[in-house]
Amino acid sequence: MQCYRQYIRGLSFYKEGYIHKIMINEISDTCQMCYIRSKCYPSMHKGVYEQWLLVSKEEPFQVVKANCTCPAGCGEGCIHIAGLLFALEGRPSIDE
Repeated sequence: MQCYRQYIRGLSFYKEGYIHKIMINEISDTCQMCYIRSKCYPSMHKGVYEQWLLVSKEEPFQVVKANCTCPAGCGEGCIHIAGLLFALEGRPSIDE
């Protein structure tokens, strides 16, 4: 419950279409990790926040590191990173 507000706001950011330009970089075929980057338009002011995740390629997928250029980006309560995670969950796979 510590990050419930961020969870709800991140879901809203995803549903309202604030998350854009999701890019996946597999680093190499042998690397077990990949980077995922995106941009998020903030709801309150002009500008763009950039997020990145370092994620394992094999199931169960795990977020190893995450960062955002917003003031809360290095903490555990960034709504933009939450929005990116919701966008990844709702994104169709390459095979579909």
